[in-house]
Amino acid sequence: MKTKMTTDSLAEILNVFTELGYEARSYSGRGMYGKHCLGVIIPQGTSAFTLGMELVRELGELGDEYDYLFGEVAQDSMGYDTIVYFRRIEFTQEMKRALDEGYSDDEDELE
Repeated sequence: MKTKMTTDSLAEILNVFTELGYEARSYSGRGMYGKHCLGVIIPQGTSAFTLGMELVRELGELGDEYDYLFGEVAQDSMGYDTIVYFRRIEFTQEMKRALDEGYSDDEDELE
């Protein structure tokens, strides 16, 4: 069953990527025909599996929204680093603003 993610869930995921030291960004992967989705750069020597395990640990029990997140994940080499991208999560202007502006230290929410 396809479930769209809520804005709060996306904010939580972006926050976790940032806290774990990963760079989240817009990415248009192979076969996406110019559509942009959420991508996360993982440094050389780190596997996509490690990223997944860190997300599970930080986000707790996975529900339908997170099943949706992991439903269509792909990765591409970027030379030394790798980008893992989530085809089902469209990279929106709201996400761009959130990444540009950062997060509040007092709350686990977007500023």
